[in-house]
Amino acid sequence: MVTGTGNTDIQIQTMRDLKVTGLVGTPSFLISLIKRAEELGNNFQRDFAVKRAWFTGEMLAPSLRKTFEETYHIATFQAYAVTEPGGAIAYECLCQKWNAYDG
Repeated sequence: MVTGTGNTDIQIQTMRDLKVTGLVGTPSFLISLIKRAEELGNNFQRDFAVKRAWFTGEMLAPSLRKTFEETYHIATFQAYAVTEPGGAIAYECLCQKWNAYDG
């Protein structure tokens, strides 16, 4: 599923109905989806299947990482990427240590 930042309620419904397990985007967008889902009466942990998130576009604050991982049980990874050819320049591995893309 590929979406943008609009139509949050439809995205939440689609994520729930399709049992989406991963998200690529910004940390602030994921937390806004979670908070809106909860405002709509959902229990994010119970009603959604998101297990992994790969973040780029903004820094993942340690406090927000803790919230995703400890409260919502979402494994988080961040990357430094560009839209020009080259894509991900550096990223975290499963050990959450930085790796430089060597091409």
